[in-house]
Amino acid sequence: MEKKTNDLSVHDVGLIFRLNQSGLAPAANGSAYTNLLLTLNNGCFAGSCDWRVPTLTELQTIQQEPCAGSPCIDAAFGPTYPARYWTSTDNLDQPTSGWTVNFQNGTLDSWNRASDYAVRAVRGGLQ
Repeated sequence: MEKKTNDLSVHDVGLIFRLNQSGLAPAANGSAYTNLLLTLNNGCFAGSCDWRVPTLTELQTIQQEPCAGSPCIDAAFGPTYPARYWTSTDNLDQPTSGWTVNFQNGTLDSWNRASDYAVRAVRGGLQ
């Protein structure tokens, strides 16, 4: 899982992304793919060229449960801001939406894919 920083690089904790430009279909054409992942994969960040948006299950592995206080994330993954982070998991009840993990309070939320939220990239096979 990508560790976030405060250095204004592509890993900066303040950067936000969209999964989809229009939000109308589950296409991977938002800035999470065309900016963050393209940068990580073209440069083979950390020796890997297979970075992707994590699934809901994967992102929850770094969430502290139960959430005793904000933030609800393992400190090894760097700073956490903003609160919501995208996953690649679709909300099957709402075709234009995907799931996010809120590391400030430990909740899971579904939002339109054209919304701007943070992304923590992951590499390797889907889990």
